[in-house]
Amino acid sequence: PHEGAPTPHAPPPPLGAGPPPSGHGRAGAPRTRDNGPMDDTTTDTAPASQGGPTPNLHLERQGVRQYVARNARGAEVLVGDGPGRFSPGDLLKIALAGCNAMSSDRRFTGVLGDDFTQVIGVSGDFDDQNDRYLSFQVELVQDLSGLDDEERTRLERRASGAIARNCTIEHTLAIVTPSTHTFTSEPVDAPVAITTTPGSEA
Repeated sequence: PHEGAPTPHAPPPPLGAGPPPSGHGRAGAPRTRDNGPMDDTTTDTAPASQGGPTPNLHLERQGVRQYVARNARGAEVLVGDGPGRFSPGDLLKIALAGCNAMSSDRRFTGVLGDDFTQVIGVSGDFDDQNDRYLSFQVELVQDLSGLDDEERTRLERRASGAIARNCTIEHTLAIVTPSTHTFTSEPVDAPVAITTTPGSEA
């Protein structure tokens, strides 16, 4: 892998094994997400270039290739080069792992209880020549020793189904996703009001 990350013992099937599900369940009823409301994916109904609302997510530059990312809920993440910072590649993999975990969490809590312990490992196979990730591997680790074989198989099947239905990040990575960027010239005072949608990353 291009960037250090835990390597799963048994990688799951590759992303893109099937098309993303429709937004409705049986009889056309809206389906509910196991990972809860996806605020940062539903707020922006159109790109800023088409008159859409200002994104809640933005970065502020702190130094050479160093930034702080903020959202409307008050969270901050340090991004860029140097100790204590996530690279954009790290954040991409963390987003996928977090979406897998949140999408399947209710399936595990329903069997293991609300206070069960879980660690999620994630890695990516990187193509240096073309500067892109070829695949990602996510491993969800939890103690299932208290279950018999049938119970474990059923739980893992239901958790996998929840991820397949509800993991927005996995749905997005499973297809070719277009990305654009624009450059705006204007005075910048922190906190900055971003008027363009995020684009390509280093």
